[in-house]
Amino acid sequence: MQVEQEYALLPGITVSNVLKGFELEPHWVEWLGTLQAESFKKSTLFITAVRTQPNVVWSGPAHEFLDRRVRLLHHALVLLGCGYNNGVLMVGGNTAGGGLHIGPVRSGLTPCFRSYYRKYRKIELQDLDRSATILTNLEHIFGHAPNPVFKRLRKGFKVWIRGAEEPEEYSERVHSYVRATEAILKPTLARKRTKAEMKRAKRDRREYRPITTTFISRGQTLIGHSKASGDLLRQLYEIRSSVEHTKDILPQVKAVEGILKKEAFEFRALQCEILAGEVFARILSTPHLLEAFSTERKVEGFWSRTIKKRSELWGEAIDLDADARKHFFSHFLPESY
Repeated sequence: MQVEQEYALLPGITVSNVLKGFELEPHWVEWLGTLQAESFKKSTLFITAVRTQPNVVWSGPAHEFLDRRVRLLHHALVLLGCGYNNGVLMVGGNTAGGGLHIGPVRSGLTPCFRSYYRKYRKIELQDLDRSATILTNLEHIFGHAPNPVFKRLRKGFKVWIRGAEEPEEYSERVHSYVRATEAILKPTLARKRTKAEMKRAKRDRREYRPITTTFISRGQTLIGHSKASGDLLRQLYEIRSSVEHTKDILPQVKAVEGILKKEAFEFRALQCEILAGEVFARILSTPHLLEAFSTERKVEGFWSRTIKKRSELWGEAIDLDADARKHFFSHFLPESY
């Protein structure tokens, strides 16, 4: 198999946008169908993963290990806002006996669809470099399953995946992206409180952690502290709650003169997608943040810091308005929105 312009991400895994010198055998073309076989030939992203010796972390079959690596790399690229796809073809093979044996050939990963209101963006070299770091850390956190370490990150990331793989119900995408962000903000308590804690909370008139208020206050660490940021976070959470309780979403979307409610919702939906993607991408590519969100105790510790200290740890705030305007398919959104 000849792959041109191949870029080595990590030992055993490379990517390219050009594949030449490889032809599916006639029986595979017949099994797949002409259209799918032709689609494979015209693909613009090829991921090659090989395993030359057993992995010390993964003791299962080689094809399962390789499938998971490719899947996680694909998700890493989508986190960064590129690498979306409408279909995937998995071509397996081995070199048993000294020759290359192709097969099986099958439909592979569940596609991650680009929202129709999000502009197309090519995969850049910096995306590949960052995705390699994210892949390494994803393999690390999933290597701890089912242990409690990194459990919150694993659960939140799986919720994000459901949003990225949803092809039609864009309200469900919004719901998943906000819930994935919510996993990091941790607006709810992690465990049932003891009787002593309940008495103390009652005495202090704090019988529960107000979810919406906590989501808004903690969320501003991620996107900046301002009234506009607070109002935006409140609106995103209200949209999420409307989906959660099967209510009409549009009443929760801020109206703008001259703009259809539908387009206003699409802009908010894109903001949810960008927020969740950047939150997980940053944590999964920053060692001190990965450590800070590794256990429930450390997550609580992060959010119990002063606003200044946790903002310093988080880094530069995500400019959600500018990022969304840059990638949104619209020429009608006013500057004041």
